[in-house]
Amino acid sequence: MTFMTPIKILTICLLYAVAGASVASEHDVMDGRTLQSLCVDYQQANSTGVLSHDSVKPYMKCAHFIQGVVETSVFYERMMYTVSGNHIFCFPKKTLSTPQAISVTNDYLRKHPEKLDSRGVVLVMAAFLETYPCK
Repeated sequence: MTFMTPIKILTICLLYAVAGASVASEHDVMDGRTLQSLCVDYQQANSTGVLSHDSVKPYMKCAHFIQGVVETSVFYERMMYTVSGNHIFCFPKKTLSTPQAISVTNDYLRKHPEKLDSRGVVLVMAAFLETYPCK
């Protein structure tokens, strides 16, 4: 079990608050079940070569949602490191691509079906924390 400093916990809470604040209503909240369904469809379309980046395709909601969490995470990670010298995640040296982030998220959702009723943003962040911990 890794120890999280108070500044890491505070930063993660701020990230969740900002991500959650952009939600128009409780009805619009992306839960884990919806996210998993959309992301499985995205990965199937990608693996069969029929992936369309047409934003009206339902599975593109997965890509847009996760990319938003990635961008927000990278922003807060850089801000956190600048302020405190601590990292939240230790992403690979290269930028985390949307397909990589979707794969990490789907793997996490498959391993933790008991958490599918949680908010999607929390699950994506948990997937990143589990997959890219700082040593």
